[in-house]
Amino acid sequence: MPRVRLSSVANKVLRPAGLELRRVPHPVPAAAPAPAAEGDEKGARETKRFKRSLHFRHLVGLIDDVRGAIVECGVGAGKSMFLLATMTEGGRHPRTLWGFDSFQGLPAATPEDEAETMTRKLRAGKFAHSEDDVRAYLVSYGMDEAKVAERIVLVPGYFPDSFEQYDGGPIALLHLDVDLYQSYKDCLEFFEPLVVPGGVVAFDEYRSPQWPGAAKSIDEYYGGPPPGAQTSPHWNRWFLVK
Repeated sequence: MPRVRLSSVANKVLRPAGLELRRVPHPVPAAAPAPAAEGDEKGARETKRFKRSLHFRHLVGLIDDVRGAIVECGVGAGKSMFLLATMTEGGRHPRTLWGFDSFQGLPAATPEDEAETMTRKLRAGKFAHSEDDVRAYLVSYGMDEAKVAERIVLVPGYFPDSFEQYDGGPIALLHLDVDLYQSYKDCLEFFEPLVVPGGVVAFDEYRSPQWPGAAKSIDEYYGGPPPGAQTSPHWNRWFLVK
């Protein structure tokens, strides 16, 4: 006997009334983990993971009715790419996810990054994850290999030379996690004009004391604090709705 999904049956009744039961696209814990005790590194990681998940779910919810691709600059190990991919699977609009990264770690810092006081943190090559490592991460966390190949385009190379590989389509969500002054400058100048009205631009390092070059570059691009910039209700991250 074929298996019948209750949601499918219910939706046959609800859809004529403009209603629909929708699958939750990514499992987020039902409740926040208990606050980590001092020195509890595992608890701190779980809390950070929980907040990150809620933050990206919020961003994805903001673009539910917005057509366009998701572009991430600064893929790292692929953690946020995984969240964005799973949270938009089966969504209202089909989305291609583009990931731009050197996959060789950070480029050289500039004076705007105050590199002279942060030599170890800003050394070139830090945070390197290969393209193969990222794809393996996505699969190991439950993404089907075929879906990775179908929906995710990883573009290796240093900015801005790699940007010419983008297809030029409209962007619904631009997620910038690129740490450094020049990287933010390159990404904003190329991709921000492609973000559609109602789309979201999210900054991972804005106003972070660890990455002073990020705020300098962002404020320079917008001629001051980005208009409408706000902090996430779930995590200490900034974004704006264009």
